[in-house]
Amino acid sequence: MNRAQRRAHARLWPILVLVLLSVSAAALVAKARIDSAAIEAVAVLAGDE
Repeated sequence: MNRAQRRAHARLWPILVLVLLSVSAAALVAKARIDSAAIEAVAVLAGDE
């Protein structure tokens, strides 16, 4: 691996880590919202508003 490839590789890793963290955080938020909506829907159907 030459110097340019190493430099590009070193520049790419932080970006990939940030993208992975962003996607993971978005997935957790989406899951929490879906769970919350499901709980609310069950409460409404049960008449417990």
